[in-house]
Amino acid sequence: MQNSPEYENGLHDHCCIHNRGRIPAGDRAGHREPDLERTPVQSVHRVRVRTQEIPHYHAWHDSTVMLERGGGILYLNGTAYPLKPGDRIRIPRNVPHYFVHTASAPFSEALVVFTPPYDGKDRVPVDANVVQTPGWRTRLARAMERVLQLLKGSYPFAR
Repeated sequence: MQNSPEYENGLHDHCCIHNRGRIPAGDRAGHREPDLERTPVQSVHRVRVRTQEIPHYHAWHDSTVMLERGGGILYLNGTAYPLKPGDRIRIPRNVPHYFVHTASAPFSEALVVFTPPYDGKDRVPVDANVVQTPGWRTRLARAMERVLQLLKGSYPFAR
């Protein structure tokens, strides 16, 4: 198993953050190896996607994705963005998104720069319909405001 191409290349059935270390093929999304680069303000990661990512957002991190190989569709802000090698796209924090690999290559690979440096914990899953529905940002902002009001005890029925 450890000498298989999947083990050597760090490939997964879905998605992984893959950097310098070797990742067994049985591991799933969210496995994180040492960063390619880390400064006090950002970190750089290599991400490989074989099928598609789980729809998610990052509450505390902005990211910039630069597709290096493969290709597919990034669902972001209710819009589908086809990506090919050389394309770059910015993903602001709190914006649900996911990537679907559609190229004939076995996987798509991108460099992702997170600001501030990614800690591996800021990945909040969401329903795919939220990502693809126009107006989701307004609904999400209202829901987040209600949650904050509830936490502060200022929402009318929270007392």
